[in-house]
Amino acid sequence: MNETEFVKSIKTGRKRLYYLYGNERLLAEGCISALAKQCGTKPLLLDAATAPLEQLEGEVYSYSLLAGNRVLVLSGFFLSALDEQRLGEIEKLLPDIPEDLTVVLQAIDPEKDRFSLPKRVEKLLALPAGGGAAVLAAKKTGSDLLELIARLAKREGSSIERAAARRLVELKGEDALELEGEVSKLAAASSYGAITKDLVEQLTARTVEAGVYDMLRSVQRGDSSAALSLLDDMLRGGEDPMMIAGVMNTAFVNMVRAAALRRSGGSLQDMFSGFDYRSGDRKMEIAWRQSQDLGLAALGRIVELLYQLDLDLKSSRQDVKTILLETAVCEISALASPAGRRR
Repeated sequence: MNETEFVKSIKTGRKRLYYLYGNERLLAEGCISALAKQCGTKPLLLDAATAPLEQLEGEVYSYSLLAGNRVLVLSGFFLSALDEQRLGEIEKLLPDIPEDLTVVLQAIDPEKDRFSLPKRVEKLLALPAGGGAAVLAAKKTGSDLLELIARLAKREGSSIERAAARRLVELKGEDALELEGEVSKLAAASSYGAITKDLVEQLTARTVEAGVYDMLRSVQRGDSSAALSLLDDMLRGGEDPMMIAGVMNTAFVNMVRAAALRRSGGSLQDMFSGFDYRSGDRKMEIAWRQSQDLGLAALGRIVELLYQLDLDLKSSRQDVKTILLETAVCEISALASPAGRRR
């Protein structure tokens, strides 16, 4: 089940054991918070690898009609990080979870993109009375992410325009915890009214990735002045030239793949599956859209240019790196502009 189904399910009856896994910290925290609220208690958070066995046994083997319901969260429950002895110790406790206790085995990894339920975990979930359940807290993308932002704004007593939510994702990325903090700031700045796109532009700082993608939009319009201005903003903000060049290279490599796939009759969904990208990845959607106007020949020349830029940056002084980047942006702008595509 996903986090929404989990929150609904605990209102009618909770399991004694849950395996909470995925890559979205905010949604995982929301699940724990909802469970604790339903139980009328505060969760006890322990590290799965280091919590003393005596403390775990004390939580599982104690039972009191007067104590009320309890929630025990074992964070960092990654099978790869727990040795067999530790797994065995935890496994022995699970059949004896009392009815007043809910145990959550939590495995949240923000860097992971794909998830499956391990067979070992399936066996663990079968141990308590009534069995347990797995809950996937995965990062939102596309319209689901925009809806999450709208809910965050509503929780703050505010609202957010759809265009503002899209721009916020472009500038800050898809990490819900970061978006939560940004929405909270924007809601206060709007005096808890409507968060507009203009307000997002004024108050939300760009990530290096967002800055590069904004710069590339100017490049494709052939507006090298605007592109250089955005590059200057990033450099003045302390961004590493190698990092900027790396993001540029990734963006154009994605465009090459998109253009090649389109030429062979493929679709955006084929791009996700064929190149092992995460489904709904916004960067792939951008690459698919932007590659429509660029031919493979122009894209190939740009990738070659960026490869040479990488070599030059690695062997140059810091003051020269700025000049190399500026030169590359101008050359790419010439190749990617409408006039350059006709040559």
